[in-house]
Amino acid sequence: MLTLYVTTALRHLRRQPGYAGLTIAGLAIGLAACVLVFQYVAHEKSFDAFNVHADQIFRVVETATHGGDAPEASAGSGFALAPTLAEALPEAAAVARVHPVPTAIVSVPDRPEAAFEETDVLFADPSLLSVFTFPLLSGSAAALGEPGTVMVSASAATRYFGTTDAVGKTLDVSAFGHRDLRRVAAVFADVPATSHLRAEVLLPLADLLTDPMYAGDGAGWDWGNFYTYIQLQPGTDAAAAQQTATAAFLRQTGARLAESDQTATLGLQPLREIHLDDRVQARQTVTGSRTAVQFLTLVGLVTLLIALVNYVNLATARAAGRAREVGVRKAIGAGRGQLVTQFLAEAVLTNGIALVLALGLAGACQPLLARLAGGDLSASFGTSWGFWGAVLAAFVGGTLVAGLYPAAVLSGFRPAPALKGMAVSGHGGLRRGLVVFQFAASVVLVAGMFVVSGQLRHVQALALGLDAEQVLTVPGPRVRPDGADRVADVQAFKERLAAVPGVVRVASSFTTPGTTYNQTTGNARRAEADEASGVEASMTPVDADFAALYGIEIVAGHGFTDDMAQLPDDAHQPVLASEAAVRALGFPSNAAALDQAVEVSGPQRIVGVYRDVRWESAHMAMPNAFLSYAPAGHVFSVKVRPEALPQTLQAIEAAYTDLFPGNPYTYAFADADYAAQYAGDRRFGTLFAVFAGLAIVIACLGLFGLAAFMAEQRRKEVGVRKVLGASVAGLTLLLSRDFVRLVLVGAAVATPVAWWAMRRWLDGFAEHVALGPLPFLGAAAVAVAIAIATVSVHTVRAATADPVRSLRSE
Repeated sequence: MLTLYVTTALRHLRRQPGYAGLTIAGLAIGLAACVLVFQYVAHEKSFDAFNVHADQIFRVVETATHGGDAPEASAGSGFALAPTLAEALPEAAAVARVHPVPTAIVSVPDRPEAAFEETDVLFADPSLLSVFTFPLLSGSAAALGEPGTVMVSASAATRYFGTTDAVGKTLDVSAFGHRDLRRVAAVFADVPATSHLRAEVLLPLADLLTDPMYAGDGAGWDWGNFYTYIQLQPGTDAAAAQQTATAAFLRQTGARLAESDQTATLGLQPLREIHLDDRVQARQTVTGSRTAVQFLTLVGLVTLLIALVNYVNLATARAAGRAREVGVRKAIGAGRGQLVTQFLAEAVLTNGIALVLALGLAGACQPLLARLAGGDLSASFGTSWGFWGAVLAAFVGGTLVAGLYPAAVLSGFRPAPALKGMAVSGHGGLRRGLVVFQFAASVVLVAGMFVVSGQLRHVQALALGLDAEQVLTVPGPRVRPDGADRVADVQAFKERLAAVPGVVRVASSFTTPGTTYNQTTGNARRAEADEASGVEASMTPVDADFAALYGIEIVAGHGFTDDMAQLPDDAHQPVLASEAAVRALGFPSNAAALDQAVEVSGPQRIVGVYRDVRWESAHMAMPNAFLSYAPAGHVFSVKVRPEALPQTLQAIEAAYTDLFPGNPYTYAFADADYAAQYAGDRRFGTLFAVFAGLAIVIACLGLFGLAAFMAEQRRKEVGVRKVLGASVAGLTLLLSRDFVRLVLVGAAVATPVAWWAMRRWLDGFAEHVALGPLPFLGAAAVAVAIAIATVSVHTVRAATADPVRSLRSE
């Protein structure tokens, strides 16, 4: 019986190759889009799944509120938190702290010229290797507790020594201003790319905590740059553990929080949720976007649903053509259940062929998707059970959705009327509704594409308040001889570059525009105000040339001067305040803020006010910003002339390697740093546009087939009208207007849905475009134009056909 069903289904597809081709093509494209989306989603959701105890591991998140400000969640905490929680939580199997290192310089002692700049460096507790699954290839996990040691990944060991056999060898490691010779105590397997916490080099946390800056009363809670992870015992109630952890935390910090008008709670964030939770502030962690994943998942499912609607539409439209077949089968004894099974078999076969084609198409497009998504997605294609489960569910669900209704319609014909050719289906209302749905979904996607591209153009056109073009950013020396003077190093480099013809100006700072501020505090206030009146503020130390180099406009007072380096340490240090900071601190005007004492991580005095600059991306609100004075920062900014740029770059590199031996020379352009902040948004916009285009293509395939069928049905009507004098233009309009009307109804239905979805996406930006009517009108116009172009092929052909041929049988 099964063979008969398959044979009959194949015969039906062969007899109607045009119908079969349109249906299979639409389903294949829809399934391929769904497969690619599922692959992307499986990749994003696979982060940290490689850890053996992933379901029992949590990151501690501190959510703090200052005064009436909105709460902010951060993964950073003091180094005293981990031992406090280890004592308070007997259900904790292990507690581990890590302290990320922004940049470290690693070299082999007998090859100091081969220095490597490493960004995936962590100071960590020995327990880290019991919490996370970072398998050791050689050495002992206990070595992470031994002073003067270092652990390296297999890739790092190969870079340094040309082999993974590195245990017992020596490395020169410079991190946080400390330069030490360290013995390689272990080599661990490369951390998977799907880990939110990256590590190439691991250093004992105990070595870091010997630094004098971490000594003193309260130091264990003052430094909020340690990440704490807890592995709970199996069966532990995480909610109860979270309450216990918060109580223990507040016992230690409650009084200090109350003094500064702050409240705080601790949360236990499941390890598998870290990657997609971009609301939690955490540096040097690989973070995705849950909103982007949700949107793209919905886009993939809608694209598949549009393809399934094609199947239903075309199958029910051709129901009248199969009426006699159904009548004959029923006349010779076929039951309705057998007919339903037959038509479902056709749906299974059609969807099966489409799935095979879709997998091939998805495999061919997978490298392109990987480039668009910015990561290697191949693992999910072969090993992710979640991915293949989603593909199977889409196939089975799609087959049932696409096959059951046409099967019920076709099997319901009565045999006598069917054999007389009288069983014309009356399902035109359903078909019109499905066309409306198809184009409503397509308009939503196209409108979303317009809004996303408009927002990206908007953020790129935002006034920065500074000039970042033709500015190189060069990291300062991280490896310096003992006793070296940072101020002298900076001055020597600036003097050396002053002789380079292509260099306009050189400045130094702790960070540069397009990156994060060096420091953010929640208690900036006027000196005479109480602590409870403090506001959120950000600050970065810069030198006297910084404002001029970036073209930052001083609107009141003056900028920094080099003689400010002579101020005593206990004096109020000079700062430049942004206009936003002046307003936030309650000064009536920019001039009124001059020479006023403020507290911003210490006593400061405002010497100048500058026009607001956009230091970070438009995702962030314009902060209350300050620039403090430091004669020697960690990063050089070099303004260069565009003429003879290669020679200028060579001269800068030569000066750097000559003055700072043992430091790898790297550089970037400041405007590229700005652009990098929107890399994720650009990827999302590109993916959105690709899938929106696929949805339109699929909808047009269905409309093309439906238009052909409707033109054939009205062939005799067209012939009569032509005989009576109707023009080709009039007939084309007659045959097209029903479809255009349906597309317009779909656009009207889609507009509020698209507005709501895009409003939600734009909420992720502090600065965003206004949602006016233009994107939605544009999407409707695109849909109408495409619909007219699609159906006109058949309508023009029908309108220009010879009426004699269509009427001669009458």
